[in-house]
Amino acid sequence: MKKVALTLATLLMVVLPASAQWSIGLSGGYAYNYYNYDPQYMSGMDYTGHHGFAVDLPVDYQFNDWFGLSSGLSFQKKGYQMTGNYMNADSVLVQFYRNVCRDDYYLTLPILAKFQVPFGQTKLKLFFDAGGYAAYWIQSNYSSIETFSAMGYPCREQNYSKEFRDDVDRRIEIGIVGGLGIEYLLHPRCTVFCATRCYFALTPQQKEYQIKHFPSRNTMVTGQVGFMYNFKQKKQ
Repeated sequence: MKKVALTLATLLMVVLPASAQWSIGLSGGYAYNYYNYDPQYMSGMDYTGHHGFAVDLPVDYQFNDWFGLSSGLSFQKKGYQMTGNYMNADSVLVQFYRNVCRDDYYLTLPILAKFQVPFGQTKLKLFFDAGGYAAYWIQSNYSSIETFSAMGYPCREQNYSKEFRDDVDRRIEIGIVGGLGIEYLLHPRCTVFCATRCYFALTPQQKEYQIKHFPSRNTMVTGQVGFMYNFKQKKQ
């Protein structure tokens, strides 16, 4: 059995580099994140999506003209926005309007199967990819503005970092990801592309620390442009 496994591994090492194509690149662009949250503990507050970004260092391993594997580190800014009215704890007669933005920074590693469809004999290709990802939650920052609801002028502004709590927060996020895009062979050594992807978290951002706790998950859509450097020259 060991001899068979060693033989197969040797064949893969010999055959794949001869026909496969390594590429590495850089891409970046816009991201929109939606935080699926149950406001049962925040009466009067509404959660909406939040603008962010994604910067990737993609690595592709192309087996043939239509199939390959893709991975690479991605630095992502997620988060959410929370707005609404609440009563002052000292006096229910005084109502405030609160606008809170939270920025969550993640380091993400996706692993995707990539499929390509050429447009005839041109250098243009349509591609789509799908797979899974793991992300590490680096840090979060809050920025909030509170105003008197009746008078409409700011009374307090705050900017601070969120303290990570091991009994409440999850550092690791696991999810699925998929997308599509278009790439163009600009030069035998260089490919440019634009793509969109959707990251859907399967794990909640927080642990079950409350009674009837509703799991809160991130869903992020990105739109990026970038380029890939091909270590083996592609045919024009």
